[in-house]
Amino acid sequence: MSSMLQTQAQAPTKARSIGINSEGAMAGYYVNANNVSHGFVRVRDGAITEFDVPGAGTGQYEGTQAYDINRAGEVTGYYIDANGVYHGFLRFPDDLS
Repeated sequence: MSSMLQTQAQAPTKARSIGINSEGAMAGYYVNANNVSHGFVRVRDGAITEFDVPGAGTGQYEGTQAYDINRAGEVTGYYIDANGVYHGFLRFPDDLS
């Protein structure tokens, strides 16, 4: 899979932490004012990394949703592309710097 892209934070209208691992890291997503979803990982020390999967749509009801994280920091979820098609993804911890 190609590298994930960091996003520019926008004020979220809602955020959900869905998965948490034994190391205290959480994976989830937030929805911005334009109803676009963006994934995030929050580690134990509070640092947050936001990301969008390449190919994720940028229109209303599209984007990236992270749903789970394992002990190694690998995140799974899905993204919705510009055609409204759902795709699964696996993000490795080194996909973002």
